Amino acid sequence: MSGRQLFGIDKFRETGRSLLSVLADPNSIFIKGLAQFQHRSLYANVVNDRTVTYYTAGISQTDPFVKPENVTMNYISGYDEVILDGDNPVSPKAPEAPPAFTQRLASTTSTVVGRVPIVAFLTVFIPIGTTLFLVNSVVQSFRSSHRIRLHESGQAGVNIQQYRLGNMINAVRREAEDIFENVNNTQESDYLSAGSIEVASPTQPTSPGLTRKDTESAIEKDTLDFPTLALTQDQFGMIEALDTLGFKKHPVYIHRHRHSHAAIIVRMDKPSFNEGRIVIKHWLDNFQL
Repeated sequence: MSGRQLFGIDKFRETGRSLLSVLADPNSIFIKGLAQFQHRSLYANVVNDRTVTYYTAGISQTDPFVKPENVTMNYISGYDEVILDGDNPVSPKAPEAPPAFTQRLASTTSTVVGRVPIVAFLTVFIPIGTTLFLVNSVVQSFRSSHRIRLHESGQAGVNIQQYRLGNMINAVRREAEDIFENVNNTQESDYLSAGSIEVASPTQPTSPGLTRKDTESAIEKDTLDFPTLALTQDQFGMIEALDTLGFKKHPVYIHRHRHSHAAIIVRMDKPSFNEGRIVIKHWLDNFQL
């Protein structure tokens, strides 16, 4: 898929519409094919997925997890606070009473006192550390030049056969993924302004636990309201068409690794990816033929 197709700015053949819009058309063979499945589920990372954001993976016009520290997560029991309740993923955070003056004073004092050793350490050792770093840099430069000369003369004893094409391709692929993720992560989401003439998908609420009618008529004081993403009408139509199929949505909160895109599928066998195994367990527990 090209970049133009990914962002929905292409024109597919003679339809005059983007490829994704054609694929998500309620009358398309693709949507009809999805509708043949009796059970449809999806799992979406709520934080730290720099490749597929929550609202993309979760087919959502809002993102309740932009500032996770400001909401209370509603986890389902039995899955180690990894799988959230898809119907009501977050709740308003209970207000915290401001600390007393004496507590604030004690906290400030302890912070200042705690920084004194650090400041003293930096004042004394930064000049020493800088000098040692520069000396080491000069030594390493000489050693590197010597290794380069040995390599060019064939005396380094390096077996170039170990640099196999497959390993090089995998390394390039990983670097390309990192570059894409970093670029994608720099883009901030835009939201519809109040009173916008754009019409969001009517199949989704703008607040957890509320229908769109409830949200528009009266929002209770203890209810969170999240702004709607600034999408095109084609994109809102895609959301509505996919929502009509009735996907069971499972938000996932990966805590132990910053690369949640890899952790949710346990891309590597290491302890920090073990939360992905909980996601797999949840999928197996709810799998139906």
